Amino acid sequence: MGSASAAKRVWARRINQAYEVDPLACLRCGGSLRILAFIDQPQIVAKILIHLALWPASAHSPPVAGSPVPVSLQRVAAA
Repeated sequence: MGSASAAKRVWARRINQAYEVDPLACLRCGGSLRILAFIDQPQIVAKILIHLALWPASAHSPPVAGSPVPVSLQRVAAA
């Protein structure tokens, strides 16, 4: 096993400990996910998020207190 493989396992364990969710498990089926690429250039990340209309965050209104949790987050919230 290479050091990259070991680093991925360490990363997944730390995310799991911090957020109590397995970052390498599919939220829909529970199957295993794998990392195909990791983008660490802020300009590229911003470009992708802008294209997906997910950034800047100020473009979205904060949720209203007592509003229902979106279906996409219900499983994460329940974990």
